[in-house]
Amino acid sequence: MHESVAQKLIIKLQPPLSSEKLADAVSDFIAKVADDLNLKGIIPGHIKVLIAENDVYAAFSCTKPGKIIKQTSASWDLAALHEPSFSYNIVIFGIPKEKVINTVKLHLGQLNLGALSSA
Repeated sequence: MHESVAQKLIIKLQPPLSSEKLADAVSDFIAKVADDLNLKGIIPGHIKVLIAENDVYAAFSCTKPGKIIKQTSASWDLAALHEPSFSYNIVIFGIPKEKVINTVKLHLGQLNLGALSSA
């Protein structure tokens, strides 16, 4: 049986944040979730995050702690983001859904990026 948690949030950044700093924060979020939800050094499923604002985006994927793959739009590196969407999809096998939800909530609370609101 698998458990999945997904949500789309809007991050209101004041002042705007560089794409590099936002990518670092998202990578840190993913790394912490992966550390907490791995079984014997693997994620029994996947962790995916998409950050997007207009035509600027970065997609992150993780199936093993310490290994995060990032794909970006051509304009990502030079972007300053004001109100990007933050969408995550976490599918995990063999870990109770309540633990997945609590882990995600804990690490979302530690992001400290500005106001998070449901989209």
